[in-house]
Amino acid sequence: MNTRNIKFQYFGMVRQKREGDSWKGLGKFDVITWVNNIKIKDLLRQPLNLGDTKGQVEKIEYSEKEDVWVIRFMKLREDNIPSIAKRNQEAKGIELADDEYIGEDIYMLYDNRVGVAMIQSNRFSLGIKRLSELISHVWGKDEERIAIKPISQDINLKSKRRKYRTIELSFANIQKEELDERSSLSRLKSFYQKFYGISGTIKIGIGRTKNGTLNIDEVEHLIEEVKTDPSIVGARIKVKDDDKAYIETVDLFDNIYNDIIEFKTQEKTVLNPEYVARNMIKYYKDRKNELAGKMIQAK
Repeated sequence: MNTRNIKFQYFGMVRQKREGDSWKGLGKFDVITWVNNIKIKDLLRQPLNLGDTKGQVEKIEYSEKEDVWVIRFMKLREDNIPSIAKRNQEAKGIELADDEYIGEDIYMLYDNRVGVAMIQSNRFSLGIKRLSELISHVWGKDEERIAIKPISQDINLKSKRRKYRTIELSFANIQKEELDERSSLSRLKSFYQKFYGISGTIKIGIGRTKNGTLNIDEVEHLIEEVKTDPSIVGARIKVKDDDKAYIETVDLFDNIYNDIIEFKTQEKTVLNPEYVARNMIKYYKDRKNELAGKMIQAK
């Protein structure tokens, strides 16, 4: 018997409608309507195009006792196919029929009453952006999307004793929008618009200056903006306290509420979906009240 540790992160899921060059929130995602769309359009286990990849809704389970949904998604791979290796024999490539794919799964638990999702962290399967695209595809309403937003634990960076050494921001899918020149983040995004760029990374630092700091007020305002801007996909800050010799790196996107669940598996077998769902529900129950409070504060 082997053990496998899997990380699950917590997110809020909201319905948004496009208004000009921006998106307006319309409240929490309604999974019941979404599931009905799957039934009406016969989309269960149907490959869906997501630009440069494919995905599908593999399985949907509802726990009446806990009033939560557990959904298994698949990333479908049809190129760069692996081989089967056997002792003392030459490895053979896996041959796929026209309607076959290599599937990489990812699990999501969703509480429809409060809009909280518990999503497996799996670098081989669909990422959060692609998962959002797949769910929005099934939602199927013009000029609407389902956004997945991290529920972050509080990181208290504000302190007179703190010095900001560097800040590094990663952008993706920057939308054309009216920018507020009073905002540091808007001024940074304006450079991308000037060059017609939609993605990239900006790093600002003080070099080798030992006791210097970036503009504390500007950095702290920028941190607040980063938390709510969908075009920011990465944010790291290096800070130093006056009374400490070391420099601390704070990843603003790695402070998402999360749990690591240990699963027991037999060798060369996949995890049983019912087994995964039971454990996800168990851990979510312990977090439920705390996470629901975070969602109320965010409204």
